[in-house]
This record gives sequence, structure tokens and C-alpha cells, in this order.
Amino acid sequence: MRKKAEDSIGYRLEILPSQIDHFEAGKGVFLSCKKTGKVLPGTLLGFLPGFIHPHDEKVPEVEPN
Repeated sequence: MRKKAEDSIGYRLEILPSQIDHFEAGKGVFLSCKKTGKVLPGTLLGFLPGFIHPHDEKVPEVEPN
């Protein structure tokens, strides 16, 4: 799926070890763009489906799996 997405939109996101030099840095999200080597500012990089809750509405509690 990542290869198909990269072929159609020109880039992909990858989760790799962070380049931040700190013992709690963990992992980071990196952009891979083989066609042009860069992505222009303002480009949509990704999205996650979900719900938008108004700020005055209480968000329901969700039990972890």
C-alpha cells in the first residue's frame, strides 16, 4: 500500500528512529520523496479518520483495548 501511495501522490510517510539526540526521543515521522526529493509547503501529508467534537461538548471516555 505504501508503494502504491508513493506512486500516485509522489511521497510517503515513514516511522523511523528519531534523529533528536535525547534518550527519550523514541521514533519520528519522516517524509520520503523519491521523485523530486522535496515536498512543497502546504502539502497535505496525511489524515486520520475520526470525529471532531465542539469545544463545549464533553468528549466520551474510551476504554483502552
